[in-house]
Amino acid sequence: MAWAYAELAKEAAKRGGPLALRCFYLGQGVLIGSVLTGGAIAGTVAYDKRSKRRAAAAEPVAESTTEAPARGDAQETRHS
Repeated sequence: MAWAYAELAKEAAKRGGPLALRCFYLGQGVLIGSVLTGGAIAGTVAYDKRSKRRAAAAEPVAESTTEAPARGDAQETRHS
Protein backbone atom coordinates (compact mmCIF):
# COMPACT_ATOMS: atom_id res chain seq x y z
CA MET A 1 0.00 0.00 0.00
CA ALA A 2 2.87 2.36 0.78
CA TRP A 3 4.31 1.83 -2.71
CA ALA A 4 0.98 2.75 -4.38
CA TYR A 5 0.68 5.85 -2.21
CA ALA A 6 4.25 6.88 -3.07
CA GLU A 7 3.54 6.50 -6.81
CA LEU A 8 0.35 8.50 -6.45
CA ALA A 9 2.16 11.23 -4.52
CA LYS A 10 4.84 11.45 -7.24
CA GLU A 11 2.21 11.70 -9.95
CA ALA A 12 0.32 14.39 -8.00
CA ALA A 13 3.53 16.38 -7.54
CA LYS A 14 4.21 16.15 -11.25
CA ARG A 15 0.72 17.41 -12.13
CA GLY A 16 0.67 20.23 -9.59
CA GLY A 17 -1.08 18.74 -6.56
CA PRO A 18 -3.89 16.34 -5.66
CA LEU A 19 -6.62 18.53 -7.11
CA ALA A 20 -4.77 18.94 -10.41
CA LEU A 21 -4.22 15.18 -10.53
CA ARG A 22 -7.93 14.55 -9.99
CA CYS A 23 -8.86 17.08 -12.70
CA PHE A 24 -6.38 15.49 -15.09
CA TYR A 25 -7.84 12.02 -14.67
CA LEU A 26 -11.43 13.31 -14.83
CA GLY A 27 -10.52 15.10 -18.04
CA GLN A 28 -9.06 11.87 -19.40
CA GLY A 29 -12.30 10.08 -18.59
CA VAL A 30 -14.37 12.74 -20.30
CA LEU A 31 -12.09 12.63 -23.33
CA ILE A 32 -12.24 8.85 -23.59
CA GLY A 33 -16.02 8.88 -23.08
CA SER A 34 -16.53 11.48 -25.80
CA VAL A 35 -14.34 9.53 -28.22
CA LEU A 36 -16.33 6.35 -27.54
CA THR A 37 -19.62 8.20 -27.96
CA GLY A 38 -18.45 9.82 -31.19
CA GLY A 39 -17.34 6.43 -32.51
CA ALA A 40 -20.71 4.90 -31.69
CA ILE A 41 -22.57 7.71 -33.43
CA ALA A 42 -20.32 7.48 -36.49
CA GLY A 43 -20.89 3.73 -36.64
CA THR A 44 -24.65 4.17 -36.45
CA VAL A 45 -24.65 6.79 -39.21
CA ALA A 46 -22.46 4.60 -41.43
CA TYR A 47 -24.74 1.61 -40.83
CA ASP A 48 -27.84 3.65 -41.71
CA LYS A 49 -26.27 4.93 -44.93
CA ARG A 50 -25.14 1.44 -45.90
CA SER A 51 -28.55 -0.12 -45.25
CA LYS A 52 -30.31 2.62 -47.25
CA ARG A 53 -27.87 2.13 -50.11
CA ARG A 54 -28.48 -1.61 -50.09
CA ALA A 55 -32.24 -1.16 -50.01
CA ALA A 56 -32.10 1.22 -52.97
CA ALA A 57 -29.89 -1.16 -54.96
CA ALA A 58 -32.07 -4.20 -54.30
CA GLU A 59 -34.22 -5.26 -57.21
CA PRO A 60 -37.97 -5.34 -56.65
CA VAL A 61 -39.35 -8.83 -56.14
CA ALA A 62 -41.39 -10.11 -59.09
CA GLU A 63 -45.02 -10.76 -58.29
CA SER A 64 -46.12 -14.36 -58.06
CA THR A 65 -48.22 -15.70 -60.95
CA THR A 66 -49.90 -18.31 -58.79
CA GLU A 67 -52.64 -17.17 -56.52
CA ALA A 68 -53.25 -18.50 -53.07
CA PRO A 69 -56.64 -20.17 -52.62
CA ALA A 70 -59.32 -18.09 -51.01
CA ARG A 71 -60.15 -18.82 -47.41
CA GLY A 72 -63.32 -20.77 -48.22
CA ASP A 73 -61.76 -22.69 -51.15
CA ALA A 74 -59.20 -24.60 -49.08
CA GLN A 75 -59.97 -28.27 -48.42
CA GLU A 76 -60.69 -29.05 -44.83
CA THR A 77 -59.07 -32.04 -43.21
CA ARG A 78 -60.98 -34.03 -40.67
CA HIS A 79 -59.21 -35.60 -37.76
CA SER A 80 -60.65 -38.72 -36.21
